[in-house]
Amino acid sequence: MSAIASLSRGSVAGSGSASGGGSDVARLQQQLKSLQQQLKDLSQSDIDAKTKQTQTQLLQAQIQAVQAQIQAVQQRSQAPQAGQAQQQAQASEASSRAAPAAQDGQGLDVYA
Repeated sequence: MSAIASLSRGSVAGSGSASGGGSDVARLQQQLKSLQQQLKDLSQSDIDAKTKQTQTQLLQAQIQAVQAQIQAVQQRSQAPQAGQAQQQAQASEASSRAAPAAQDGQGLDVYA
């Protein structure tokens, strides 16, 4: 397979859905591994220097794009978790503020 054909075979894919974050990351990591192998193979090839430089730059750009996609998927999957943790912290804080008031007898109707 020519270097050009392998470059087009390793083109950057879309980032996928947030619900399948784990599978998206695995797929992107596999794509990253493939691009890194292509870069290694290219460095060991005997094509002319100018073509090798151009193809190296293209592969490096694709690698950076896939790395950015992995980071984006990971951030998307962490965002809902951070929101849940914040809600739990707020609920805990609200209940800890309410507990001392009940213990002090404040807020209780003593004339009932």
